[in-house]
This record gives sequence, C-alpha cells and structure tokens, in this order.
Amino acid sequence: MNRTRPLLGLLALSALGASVLLARQTASLEPLLFDDFSSTVVGRFPHTWRWRRENDAGDEAKARKDGVDVFRYVVKSEGDNKYVNVRDEFRPGASVALFIQTEDLKWRLSERPILSWRWRIHEVPPGADERYTETNDTPAAVSVVYGTKFPFTPITIRWIWSSTLPVGAVAYRPGRGRAYNIVLGTGPDSGGEWVTVERNLVEDYVAIFGKRPPNQPKAITIQSDANRTPGGAAEADYDDFRALAAYSPGFPREPFTLLKQYMEGNR
Repeated sequence: MNRTRPLLGLLALSALGASVLLARQTASLEPLLFDDFSSTVVGRFPHTWRWRRENDAGDEAKARKDGVDVFRYVVKSEGDNKYVNVRDEFRPGASVALFIQTEDLKWRLSERPILSWRWRIHEVPPGADERYTETNDTPAAVSVVYGTKFPFTPITIRWIWSSTLPVGAVAYRPGRGRAYNIVLGTGPDSGGEWVTVERNLVEDYVAIFGKRPPNQPKAITIQSDANRTPGGAAEADYDDFRALAAYSPGFPREPFTLLKQYMEGNR
C-alpha cells in the first residue's frame, strides 16, 4: 500500500488549516489607531503630528521659533467629534505637510494592510493638475511612505482628491523621490459630507510597482495646498486615521480601475 499519498494529503490539509487559522487571527486584530485628534485642544496644532517643509521639519515649538506657518493646520470640533482642518491659500513658496511616524507603532502590512481615514473637501484650487509643476496643487492628500531606496529616496504613494483628474487616475510628476498619486475623488467639493476611505496598501503598491511592498511603513502624511494656483485655495478636514486587518463590514468595495494613461505629466 502506498502510504506517501495519504501522508501528503494530510500535510496539505494541515497547512491549509494553519493558513485559515492565521487568516482568522489576522482578521480579528483590533484596529491600530494613529490619531482621531481627541487628545488635542480645539484651536491648536495637532500635537501628535510633526510638520515638514522641503528639507526642514519639526514640532509646534520649532514652528513658532522659526516662524514657519504651520498653523493653518488646526483642530476643530463638531459636537463631541474632533478633526483637523486645513486651509491653504495661494502664496509663493514651499508647501507645508503634516506627518506622523509609524515605525515605532508596530504597524505591519502583513497584519493590517488597510489604511482607513475620513475626509471632507470644502474648496479646491481651480485648474490644479498634480502632473505638472506649475499646477501641482491638491485639495486633499493622504500619503504613506513605504520605505526608501538608495540614496535615501522615499517610496511614496498619495491618495488624493484632485481638482481635475478623474477618479482612478494614477498621476506622476517625474522627479527623484516624488510620489505616485491615486485619485479617489475629483471636482469642486464633497458636498459638505464626510467620506470614509479604506485602501489596501499592499494591493495599491503591487498595482503600481509590480511587487510587494516593505512590511513596515515609515510614515503617514496629510496635505492640502494651493501655493501654485493664483487666486485659488484648498480646504479640507481629516479624521480617524487607523490601520485595519480587513475591510470594515459592509464597506462598499466598488470596482476601481487604475487609469495609468495619466501616469506621467507630458504636455
């Protein structure tokens, strides 16, 4: 009697059972909260975040000392809910973004591949287009720095609300260290309503780069800017940044096709 085949079958079933158990354990992981702004005093800069402008970065105290205008990022409230509001108007000079470092928070994409947040768009800079330097303004953007490549160049994907690009477009402005943009919303505003976003960071990375991402993201960044659109302004609210093991029950997973014909900004 051939005992090899039953043994192989038993091993295969054991492996399958282990993988199912691991999947269930992963799916049962609690959400990892990055920030819901509940610990920041209303009217203040969100204290768990830091700011970055070109090659400079720091906290609220450094911004005050150096005269860096980061106080367009301010925590507001509606009822019991707090959120951060960002308003940027046209002004020459570099844009300011906020970031929160995630390296020390035990965030692993193998356990929690979904990044979730809410945003609400109030105003978009007219005619902005993220593919070109002269029109590179964005009403709202959430970025993840997945890692770096030589020499210390960040690998970044941004999920954006765009003034003009269609939903699904993958926009890229050529240059070292620049982010790939995935358009999740477009047009004048979000109708005054909060929009919940859940993105699978592994799937999006594979779709753009053709390989799996590093397992431990470095940072999350938010930014609304209008520094290149004369007479324009960008305003948005952000809230509830969390990493999830799986999509929320009932979350609408509509077909979402990445439109790569918008990849590079060639006029």
